[in-house]
Amino acid sequence: AAGAKNFGIAQSQSPLIMIVDADDYLLPETVPVIRREFASFPDAGIVFGHFQQQIAGEHIHPWTSVYPVVDSFGWASPVKLASNWLLIGSSPFRREAFEVAGGYDPKHPVTDDVDMFRRALSRGVRAKFIDQTLYLWRRSSSGNNSRATPRIQAQAWIRNYKFYLQALPAPEFILRLGFALLDLVGDKHHDRNEILR
Repeated sequence: AAGAKNFGIAQSQSPLIMIVDADDYLLPETVPVIRREFASFPDAGIVFGHFQQQIAGEHIHPWTSVYPVVDSFGWASPVKLASNWLLIGSSPFRREAFEVAGGYDPKHPVTDDVDMFRRALSRGVRAKFIDQTLYLWRRSSSGNNSRATPRIQAQAWIRNYKFYLQALPAPEFILRLGFALLDLVGDKHHDRNEILR
């Protein structure tokens, strides 16, 4: 999908981009709200809001809050995102942010969207919060997210170490890097809580 997304964005004429998976939905008024937010905040390379989730055909969880990653000025806090990633891959962005990040990487299809946003943020792109539910994310048991094994997530963490190095205090960065390396080698015996203690 990464190659298809890169191709589609290259063909588009709009300075604003939003990727919507075939089984997901934008909620009513999402597009006008996104346009208004980008117009109001020219420094925003990405905008994001709350979202709903529906997992494997179950009932819809009405509201997933992204407040935990927002700073007091209404922007995504890289420090908070580094500990609790809530910026979903379908958040809209400016073409300039996409270009700064270098687009989607087809070599890493499971985490291509998260990788792209982490690269963008590590290169100075800012993400503005919209206090509104924008999106219904339908997650299936066989979808892309189901393939995000601890090893794949560890590989993504290490690929994007610059984002974490900028966002985290040195001791926490070293600790998190150690956890990622343990996941990478498949060490199933480490107890993170015990290590933290």
